[in-house]
Amino acid sequence: MKISRNVIVVTVALITLITSFLFAYNRGICHESSSYIINVDPSSFIKILIQNLGFFLLILLGALFYNISNFFLLLFNGNLWGLAAKFATCSLGFYNAIILVSPHIFIEILWIGLSVTLSFKLSTILYQLFNDKIDAHSFITEIKKMKYQFLFAFLLVIVGVVIEVFLSPLIYNSVSL
Repeated sequence: MKISRNVIVVTVALITLITSFLFAYNRGICHESSSYIINVDPSSFIKILIQNLGFFLLILLGALFYNISNFFLLLFNGNLWGLAAKFATCSLGFYNAIILVSPHIFIEILWIGLSVTLSFKLSTILYQLFNDKIDAHSFITEIKKMKYQFLFAFLLVIVGVVIEVFLSPLIYNSVSL
């Protein structure tokens, strides 16, 4: 049974992300615990959208550096997630932190995995182009084949942000303990 390169790439990316998350979570410092009401803040939509789209584009641009930079981006993002999760767990409690994060985290992990896979494919195609294994026409054809995957990943970023900003706080405030 042959394992596809995409499966290997996504597996390594997720292991990197999860490992850095766990290390950061374990290093995090707890602050005083109290009850919070999380407000829906439409003004944060643009800020979070720009951050997530920027991360998405940085992952795609990682193809220019043979995806080495993506490893460091995933480490950095995993650390941020770990520290934020530690703060949320200490401030809100484990159950409430899970309620707040779970509606959007799966979509976020999905678009990150998809963007890493796209970056790897793009890197492979660029390598073939630069080493004269394919011509410019074949390069364009390969990029066109990936356009719906790019669009799907882009839409996942937007959907994830909409859920994070508008839906997660509503769910949290209605079912938090």
